[in-house]
Amino acid sequence: MGFQEYIIYLLTALVVLYFWGANFRTSRMIEKWAKDNGLKIHTKLYIPWHWYSSACWGLHPANFRVSVKNASGEIETYWIVGGGSTWLKKEIKVKNKDGNVEKRITI
Repeated sequence: MGFQEYIIYLLTALVVLYFWGANFRTSRMIEKWAKDNGLKIHTKLYIPWHWYSSACWGLHPANFRVSVKNASGEIETYWIVGGGSTWLKKEIKVKNKDGNVEKRITI
């Protein structure tokens, strides 16, 4: 094995660790958001591909579709982005099913 192969393996490992760390942090922030709002998480699905706009799309390390049960027992679905990427380190952006930003929460 040459030096270049070790560099490729190292870079791959760093990317995997970055995505795992961002995913973990965002998941914890989602749990806190749900608890603070009296919601119970029904499903939480990690979706790495995210479309921001026609000019900005691609992989995002912290993008989730979350279904929660509210106090009246109804299931609501939200898109939650952030909480681990460089530009949204300590906040999550919560969008409802229509795509309207409901909250930008700093935790």
